[in-house]
Amino acid sequence: FNPNTLEGNMAVFCYAGNPQCAPRLFCYQEGKVINIPANRVQDTYPNRFMTDAPSAQLLNMEFLFHRRLDSQHLWHRTFDSVHVAQVPLSRIQR
Repeated sequence: FNPNTLEGNMAVFCYAGNPQCAPRLFCYQEGKVINIPANRVQDTYPNRFMTDAPSAQLLNMEFLFHRRLDSQHLWHRTFDSVHVAQVPLSRIQR
């Protein structure tokens, strides 16, 4: 399974009323970890991703030259979801 298929199958299994899927998740009101879906790395499932983000090829090239995305502008912001699709991406060199 790829992660999307696995998550989908788990959702179908649990939403069908299976008693083995009692609520077991705790979460914070505000996200403590965020995922920036800058690109889609598989074609199995049409995940939402930032269409205006740098290409996977450009991100890989930047990585190979030891450049990383700057996340400091996100440190003091709050998010109500793990998936944050519309944040400005900026690169820094390390």
